[in-house]
Amino acid sequence: MSGATKAYKDEIDSLTEENDALAKRLGKTTIELDWAVGKLKSLDLSNKKGLVDSKLNEISVARQCELMELNRSSLYYEPKPVSEYDLKLMNRIDEIYTEVSSTYGYRYMHQQLLDEGYVIGVNKVHRLVTRIFIELP
Repeated sequence: MSGATKAYKDEIDSLTEENDALAKRLGKTTIELDWAVGKLKSLDLSNKKGLVDSKLNEISVARQCELMELNRSSLYYEPKPVSEYDLKLMNRIDEIYTEVSSTYGYRYMHQQLLDEGYVIGVNKVHRLVTRIFIELP
């Protein structure tokens, strides 16, 4: 074998070893990344929002949100405060639910509120019932 062929063969062997080592490191890093992303996805919304750092130069906010499967708009959303009247209605709806009948749906709840003199639409009752019994717990 000539000297040039031996040099190429040695270079190919060393590059193959280096390639194998890099592939092994990449595989390990991919497994670790999948594990970390899985842990991030299992967090609740408030914890995910707390982890997003807008001051990072290496990863954009959009990419951070994408990795955590978080809608970017949820970072900027500020819920409207509940009005005093809505609070009063929510308390009355809860009282009706616990005292009168826990089988009332929002339509019966709406009729009960109308019978008591409240001026309220069925859609608002539905929204408040949903907020009380589904979103808040």
